[in-house]
Amino acid sequence: MSNRLQIAHYRPEGEVGAAVVSHGVNKGYGAAIRTCFNYAKENNFDVMVILDGDGQHDPVYIPDFINQTLGKFNQNASQSNFRKV
Repeated sequence: MSNRLQIAHYRPEGEVGAAVVSHGVNKGYGAAIRTCFNYAKENNFDVMVILDGDGQHDPVYIPDFINQTLGKFNQNASQSNFRKV
């Protein structure tokens, strides 16, 4: 049996870590993505990042991606198209 789930749940002391959502049985990729989006919505997540388990994307870049994304979101959210006339 694989220990991937235990590794995913591991959080070094002081680290925020990630929420791990899984099904007891394989329900397919579409069900997995739906479950992730529902979980994030139900738990009021500000950010959700999904990585496949094939190692294609290095998770070391997640903090930079989130910081840049939130920075752009906050910059856009603080701008307004409404002006007093």
